[in-house]
Amino acid sequence: MIKSFRTIVSLPLTMTLIGIVHSYAAASDNRAADVLAASSRTLIAIQSIEFRAERDLFMLPPKAKVPNAKLPDGWTGRAKDGYVFRSNGNEYRVDEFNENGAPTECYSFNGTTFQFFSEKLSAFRESKQRIGPEPLVPFPDPISLAYEWVYPTSAARSWDTLRSRQTWDDVVNRSRFINERKSGGATIAMIEIERLAASGQTFIYSVEFDKDHGSVPIAWSSYLLPDRKFSTSVLVKRWSDAAAGDAGYIRIPIDAEMKSAGASGMFHIIENSLRVNKLIDEDLFSIPRSRAQHIIRNPTDLQNSTPASTVAQLTVVLINVAVVGLVIVVLVLRRRAKARASHN
Repeated sequence: MIKSFRTIVSLPLTMTLIGIVHSYAAASDNRAADVLAASSRTLIAIQSIEFRAERDLFMLPPKAKVPNAKLPDGWTGRAKDGYVFRSNGNEYRVDEFNENGAPTECYSFNGTTFQFFSEKLSAFRESKQRIGPEPLVPFPDPISLAYEWVYPTSAARSWDTLRSRQTWDDVVNRSRFINERKSGGATIAMIEIERLAASGQTFIYSVEFDKDHGSVPIAWSSYLLPDRKFSTSVLVKRWSDAAAGDAGYIRIPIDAEMKSAGASGMFHIIENSLRVNKLIDEDLFSIPRSRAQHIIRNPTDLQNSTPASTVAQLTVVLINVAVVGLVIVVLVLRRRAKARASHN
């Protein structure tokens, strides 16, 4: 069943955009507010999206900075995996896969129910409460990574948060215009945004925006206050101007490089998998129970569950062991009987 898609040019959306612009106009730094208003409109124009994201991340072990420290056994420090992401309104689905492209697990929300399926356990669970990781995506893709500075500390990394008027109002209130310059023929604006980390520490994000292309963020670096100690930097290396129906073309980051004190890596979206404001099959937001051999009733069952196929295999093994044991007993009894007969 295909879900009908309403055009993004609607009265509620128009009023939302007008409200955001008015909110920004009241900000103390109108230059920062104008840039952020344009940047937010790019995301708000995305009503539905699907893509395949991959990462190649190298992480330093906890003791890497200790001189002559022995690395943990088996430590490779490399993560190569990915997921397919789909979102339409408040519905979403994430299908994770490993380095070889094999599916590992998926979770979804169809508007009323959260669902989860594990390939390893062949287990299915559904609930009215959220199932899946916080943040929503298992790791950043180039889009959420480019807009990392938008998310409040307590918020999940979800599309709802990224496109929320309240979220962007908070960004404006914490922003400060730094400068504007020309680079390669483009007009680049720099804005600093203050954010509070979960640890209680304060970070400053120094973000660069391309004003000639919807004020999309092209790079940012974060620093820990009060001494502005470097934390993380992200550089968007490639974009895709995706056709988005009535919204025209929307510039989407598809290649991003991340560097920090503890990790570095590349994050990639397969360009031909990217679809913006297109029809998405409604059935994709519900995971069929028929895929699972085990239905999870309680969260603790997920840790203790054993797929039916595994139970069957164990049963066969136990039966074989019992048969072998019986044969051995019979042979021993026969030998004893022969020994007694020869002795007599």
